Amino acid sequence: MNYNRREFKCLNPKMTIQRVFLLLFVSFLFESASWAAILKCPLKKTGLPFAGLSLFDGNPKKQMDLKPDNGDSPLPHVWAVDSSVTPWLGCKYGTKNEILFSKVVKAHVTFCKTIESMEGSGKFDAIECK
Repeated sequence: MNYNRREFKCLNPKMTIQRVFLLLFVSFLFESASWAAILKCPLKKTGLPFAGLSLFDGNPKKQMDLKPDNGDSPLPHVWAVDSSVTPWLGCKYGTKNEILFSKVVKAHVTFCKTIESMEGSGKFDAIECK
């Protein structure tokens, strides 16, 4: 076969690079929008009944409990997380609300809400952060 160079159009290299970067940027946006960290409190690990959870600024030992944005309203609770906050999950057990389990939430989250780990259970024993 004899191919004539005029039959094939060569793509402009600048346009191709721009398209690649645009596709990478758009895919990053979609992945960022769908990313979420879910942390769950162990319900049976402590021997005490699960009493609730809180979001803290830093390690819960410092007792910097963050008040939910929707205050004392019924669950689920929500928090808008400021960039200066290092969010931690604190799980409370027993009648004294002792924090027996805690874990740092991934960095760079802006929003957290309490969720049911088993839908319909009525126990908001997990937190989802984005």
